[in-house]
Amino acid sequence: MRYLGFLALLELLVIPASAHAACTAPAGAEGTILYNGDFHVMQYCDGTQWQGMSGGGTASGGMVQIATQTASNSATLDFTNLPTSYNTLVLNCSGLRPATSNTGLELQFGQGATPTWQTSNYKWAVSGSYDSGTSPTATGSTSSAYIALVQNGELLNTATQNLVLTAHLYNLPSSTLRKMANYQFAYLDSGGNLNQLTGAGTYTGNTNPVTAVRILAISGNITSGSCTLSGMN
Repeated sequence: MRYLGFLALLELLVIPASAHAACTAPAGAEGTILYNGDFHVMQYCDGTQWQGMSGGGTASGGMVQIATQTASNSATLDFTNLPTSYNTLVLNCSGLRPATSNTGLELQFGQGATPTWQTSNYKWAVSGSYDSGTSPTATGSTSSAYIALVQNGELLNTATQNLVLTAHLYNLPSSTLRKMANYQFAYLDSGGNLNQLTGAGTYTGNTNPVTAVRILAISGNITSGSCTLSGMN
């Protein structure tokens, strides 16, 4: 993680340093304040973990903007070194367009500092409706390499047909709870139908903290569009 500048609060001399709890990655004593240059937010050590300060980033509707990733024929859109101070992360994407036609989009979680991307043990379920009023067949998986945002074979690469998405991601910093995603999206499919769908997904491999989130096409790159990640408690 890249940190620019470091401001430490003065500690009382009468209290031994060993009496203070500490944070890791990076190391810091309780009460330490620093600036996270990756996500452009101020953070402080609460004695256990780094917490985001609401004054950092751009707040809107109780959310604090963390980062934006813009596609330019990109293999993936990655958000790494996620802050641990938010119970819920909100991912907003618009204009996502694949480089190849008849593909889909997927979500994956990463763990650890590197991170290590998890490519198995996902469950997901999606249902919705067409512009004609009929409902597409509900789809899902009990064992997948990703959480499907759009099923493979549906998303076209024409300039007028792209994806808009809002996803809420839950429990990512937790070491005891399953990581969950609840999302809503819309797009024009290969048959020209307007699809409005909602979905949910989870990672079942373990309950380790998630440190990174990745968006990628099931095949090929992502030509254009952007995603913004925000945090809220």
